[in-house]
Parts: sequence; C-alpha cells; structure tokens
Amino acid sequence: QDTLYNFRYVTTAVQDTPRKLLWLEANEGELHAYDYITGKSEQHTYTGDRAVNIINAISVDPKGILWLATNNGLFAYDPVTRKAKLHRLPTATQNIYNVETKDGETVWATTANDVVRLQVVTDKFTSFNLSSLLPHVVTYQRSLYVDEMNDAWIGSSKGFSIINNAAFRPLTTVSVPHLINFKVFDKPKLFDQPYFNLSHIELNHNENFFSFDFSALDFNQAGSMQYAYRLVPFDKDWKVSDKNAASYTNVPPGEYQLLLRAQYGLGNWKEAQPISVHIRAPYWQRWWFIALLAIAFSFGIYFLFRFREKRKEEKRMDETIDYFANSQYGENSVTEICWDIARNCISQLKLEDCVVYLLDEKENVLVQKAAYGPKNPREHEIINPIDIPVGDGIVGTAAATGKPVIVRDTTKDRRYIVDDQSRMSELAVPIIHEGKAIGVIDSEHSKRNFFGDEHVKVLSTIAAISANKIAEAKAEEAAKESQIQLLEIKKL
Repeated sequence: QDTLYNFRYVTTAVQDTPRKLLWLEANEGELHAYDYITGKSEQHTYTGDRAVNIINAISVDPKGILWLATNNGLFAYDPVTRKAKLHRLPTATQNIYNVETKDGETVWATTANDVVRLQVVTDKFTSFNLSSLLPHVVTYQRSLYVDEMNDAWIGSSKGFSIINNAAFRPLTTVSVPHLINFKVFDKPKLFDQPYFNLSHIELNHNENFFSFDFSALDFNQAGSMQYAYRLVPFDKDWKVSDKNAASYTNVPPGEYQLLLRAQYGLGNWKEAQPISVHIRAPYWQRWWFIALLAIAFSFGIYFLFRFREKRKEEKRMDETIDYFANSQYGENSVTEICWDIARNCISQLKLEDCVVYLLDEKENVLVQKAAYGPKNPREHEIINPIDIPVGDGIVGTAAATGKPVIVRDTTKDRRYIVDDQSRMSELAVPIIHEGKAIGVIDSEHSKRNFFGDEHVKVLSTIAAISANKIAEAKAEEAAKESQIQLLEIKKL
C-alpha cells in the first residue's frame, strides 16, 4: 500500500494479531506500528534518550509486550504505557541477533555464539555458549523458533540446535586465570619455571617494555569470557577486555603486583594469586650508589677543605720561618730574643702555649727564659718559673738527646711534668748550636694529637735559626761583661 512506501530499509517485522498491527523496524532503528486495516502507521520511541539502536528481531508476547533484540541489549516495550525496560544479557556482547517468546514468561535470545533464557518473573538469566559443543559455531539472525514446550530451535552455521527448556543448565564454572606467555620487547622471556607457576617476576631496568597472555584454561566458554588485569600501583583501576592479552610500556623501576582475573557472562570474577613484579633500578638510581656518591662527595669536600687548610697552614708556617730567618735582632739581648721566639711562635703558629728554655751549663738545668700564654700575664713576666734538669721530663729528654720529642697524649707518658696546668699533648724541640743543646722550645696544647710533623719541622727550623742568634747574643753579653770586669780591675 502507499503508506508502506514511506518506509526504507525495513529489516524485520512481526504480526500483532490481537491489535491487527504489524510491528516493524525501518529507517535504521525506528520502531513503527502499521495498522494493516486502516493503512496508517505510528512511530514509537522505546529508548528514553532516543539513542539509535538497530532492531535485529521483534517478538510479541500474549500480554502485548514487545521484546526487541537490538545491538545494544534486549528491550521489553509496552506500547500502551509507552515504557521500556532494558535487559543486559550475561554475555560478552550485547548485540542480540534473535528474540522469541511464547508465553511471555520465558524469553529466549541469541547472540553470535550464546543462547540466553530469561525468566521474566524472577528476572533471572541462564546462558550457554554454543561454542562449547560446536567449535567456531555462529548463529544467524532471524533463525530462532520457540515451540509449544518452550524449547528453542536455533539455526546456525552448524545446522539446527534444539535447546531443551526443562533440562537447560548454564555452564558458569570458570577456572582461575594463569599466565601462558611473557615477552620483553616482543621477545619471549624465559624463567626457571613454567609461566603458570610463576609467583615472582624479576626484570632489569631495561626490560620495562613487556607484554603477556593469560587464560582461564576453560576453552569451552572462551566466546563469553571477560578478562581483567591490573598492575598495582601502576594502574589506577582494572582494565577489562574480552582479550586475554596485555602490554605495558615504560614502567618505572619498583615493586608491583600483577593481578589477573576472569569472568564468564555476569558470573563472579575468579582472581588468580598476585604475581609480584620487581623492576630493578639502574645502578645509578640504587640506594647504595647514591650513598656512595654522597660519601664520595662528602669526602671530596672534606679533602678539599683539608687541602686548603693544609695549604694555609703551610703558608703560615713558611711565613713564620721567613720571619725568624729575616729577623734583625741587632743589639737585642738573649732574653729579648727568647721573648720574641715565644711571642711569634704563639701568634704565627696558632699555639696555646710556648716556653723557651736555656741551658744553665753550671747547674746543668734548663731555665725558663720566656713564655707566652697562661704563664705570661704581663710582658716579660713568667708566673712561677721552673727549672728542669737535663734528662728529666719531656723538655729535659729533648735537651739530653738533641732530638725533638712529641707526646700525643700526656696522660700516657710518665715523663710529663705539669707546669702551670695539665695539658693533653706536648712538643719539645732542642735548640742546637755546634752539636750541643743550648736550650729547648716547648709547647703544650689542650687537645690530644694536636702536634704533627709540620709543627716539628717548623719549630726545628726556628730552633736552628735562633740557635746562632742566641749564641751570638750570649757571646756579645759575655764580651761586654769581660770588658766591664777589665775596667773595674784598671780602676783598682
């Protein structure tokens, strides 16, 4: 009739005898009610959001409810109230090829591989994958028939299959998924045990591009299986797919948990035991290397500081030696020379204490002639001066042996003689003239191990320079004293 010419691309139609209507899908997703008595048609909208669905099949139950098999699920549509209910099938796809019902209480539907039965009263689905019996089977559209016993007749690429309604049972058991392959940069990665037994995977930092395959090992239900995987904490959430393969790129070094799970239809997820994955950090990012760098840097800074301090110390000591070497004492007395030695040893070498002893040859004792530090509160004054016999104490030992004596811990040396106060280390350097000790330069310090080889070297140099000057001054003083005695004799 003329009205029918308004429809294009009519893909399916079904007769609604009680209403004397023909329900049909036309114009790519539109649902129309065609009254074949009056020749009039009316379009019905069965989705609230007016989303475009392709209707693959239509079935009308005794109550007048339309069951629509679409590419986006199964709709139950009431033309009277104009309301629809969407049913999601427990299958991997929602592209439904066929739908059929006889009594409105049992509804059969098929996808490319699955047969699904809906009990309308309980809203309970039962599903079965035909591939479990007929490998690689594919059902066809508009090839479902339900007989008076509510048995389903299904046409497929393998012929007719009859599903007995009374004996229909689902296959819902799915095993725990396991790894079946693991690759790094698309090359198989071998471990010391089979993939399905792995509980830990160890990777180098340059093996952070990897992929893997896993399976629930239940090939009968492969067509309706869903898989999910997650690398914690790299992935924020599960990644769900009908593919049992996954890949990761540029995963940072660290500790991870690889989680795998599988689901058949809308059944419960079966989750495998977590697989720990450790991606080693490159050596330059590991704690021990960073610690070594920090230690090396600290040592570098320390040795640089020590080197600079040593250079400054050497410069100061060289300047001290230059000072004594270039000093012009002129008419200075022996006492003044000794005071100059004590004062400049303190100031130039940063010592705490310095005492200059000269030998009294008659008494064979060492007499304190000058001091700088706590024993010298005022210029040219020594508090409680002491005399030390040659050979006694550290000072006397230096004079007796003619060699420097360095004591790093005075508490462990019985020769130590307490002067004004007890100190922890001492250095005594003899003043040698013509092979004989004529005095001693002595210094003490409050720190253990304060004096080192550089102090010995500098004080020995100062002692050698000062020896001649002291000897010359003593000779001049002796000559002056002789002249005075001669004058007194002449007066007599």
